[in-house]
Amino acid sequence: VLQGSVGATPKTIFVLDYSVLERLVYTLVTGFDVYSDMSHQVQTRIYMSYLKMEAEENFLSFLPSDVRKPMRKSWYTKIKRTSTDKKLLNLIVRRRKAKIAKRFPLLIPKHPTQMKFPLFDSQAFYAESEDDSNKSLEQEQTLRNYRTAFVEKVEESLNLGDKAYNDNLNPVKPVDAKSDSVRINEIDDIESFEKELAKTTDLRALNAPWVLKMPSLSYILLRDGSQSQIYTLIRNKEHFNIAWISGEDGRRNHAADTMIAYRGVGGSYPNHFFVIDVDKAQDFLAQMIEVQSAEDYDKWIVKFGNPRSGPGSASFWQNSDELHASFKELNPIEYGAFDYNRYGISYKHNKDGNEKDPFYNGLPKPLKKVFEVLEK
Repeated sequence: VLQGSVGATPKTIFVLDYSVLERLVYTLVTGFDVYSDMSHQVQTRIYMSYLKMEAEENFLSFLPSDVRKPMRKSWYTKIKRTSTDKKLLNLIVRRRKAKIAKRFPLLIPKHPTQMKFPLFDSQAFYAESEDDSNKSLEQEQTLRNYRTAFVEKVEESLNLGDKAYNDNLNPVKPVDAKSDSVRINEIDDIESFEKELAKTTDLRALNAPWVLKMPSLSYILLRDGSQSQIYTLIRNKEHFNIAWISGEDGRRNHAADTMIAYRGVGGSYPNHFFVIDVDKAQDFLAQMIEVQSAEDYDKWIVKFGNPRSGPGSASFWQNSDELHASFKELNPIEYGAFDYNRYGISYKHNKDGNEKDPFYNGLPKPLKKVFEVLEK
């Protein structure tokens, strides 16, 4: 758990009242049996899904009444491909939307909020456009502006102060911002590194293809003379919806993946770590945003990274010890050994590991026929 505001504007927000918080604890901690059967685990996952939706409904209640429905609709987007598997997933999405509408009907839909937001122009939001992709981006930008405004108001209301210290690493960018306009300037200290690092965050893979080649979680240990600082790079993996437990491959929206940066250590299972001297930091970032292929990625890793085997691996454990030592010095209370169980897992081919879901790909023909009938 990271305290304060971390990363760029989120796609959705949980607002926990006491009821939701208590049920979360009993579902995921007190009442969860790690040795129980699959039925217990699936029921826990399904119940957690409803708690998630309830927490999201709490968030929606703070927004202007006419923004709530399009905001919720944006969280469950249909997949635009038409294979049998995708039809099944879209069927699940439609059924999930119907369930949400029945269980959470946005009670008193016209009930106002006391928070002050810009007016919502529904006519412009729903106006027809010749370019569907541009219209979709405009709608997304509009909804994102409301989420950004909500986060800012919460920060102000809670008087987060220095707890909002990551804002400078993840400045809010337009949804159509492109990385080809990013230029990494000279870096001569930690402050200038953060300024340049901020240029690479919150860029969508559609306009920043290098994002798809990045590890899910990686650390940067930046050395500047006698001082050092650790940063965490996190790749956000976007989905069209999370309406079902499996079928990950069919619901991934790679084009909307982004990277965020965190000053400190976030996560415990790094896919990679980098130990960089400040005089090499400019080249590190400049070559990172130029990675376009698996070959580019391999060269970047060998030059700046710490592979566990092969070229560039000679100093792996030495650099690992230095990373742990810096972690202990910077965060003595949270300090612990990193788990390298997932180290080296690479997404340079735009895949998130083994996405071939046997549940869908292995459906027998009669069952697929049933789903086709349901689809009709």
